Amino acid sequence: MSPRSFKGFYGGNKKLERVRLSNFNIYVEDADSLILSRKGFLGIFSKKIQIRLAGLDAPEVGGHTGDPIDFLRIFQSQSGGDAATKALKKIMDANKNASVIVDREKKTYGRYLGVVVGDKDQNINLSYYVLVL
Repeated sequence: MSPRSFKGFYGGNKKLERVRLSNFNIYVEDADSLILSRKGFLGIFSKKIQIRLAGLDAPEVGGHTGDPIDFLRIFQSQSGGDAATKALKKIMDANKNASVIVDREKKTYGRYLGVVVGDKDQNINLSYYVLVL
């Protein structure tokens, strides 16, 4: 397994689940957060899933959807936030068969912590981190 690969990473851990992103509309909220909604007609009835990308602390672009303390955050946007968000959108668009590995039992600020796995089983979180350094 290469350092950037997550093939077999979650193997026997029953708390972790690999979710195929091809079943979802993906909204890149900022450079370290994704919002997923089910595709198709039934998607309008399902709750949106918020994912925070593990190991990343990217510049903010503003408040997050569903943030319980959003009203306390003033002037949250940070320099480089828009460029970092565009970079992640480009990576996600290039990986049409990506998935995300999440622990469905744990949430932080209403978001699951996850690692995005690309088309070739590469760790997108790590690849993205290396890209923006």
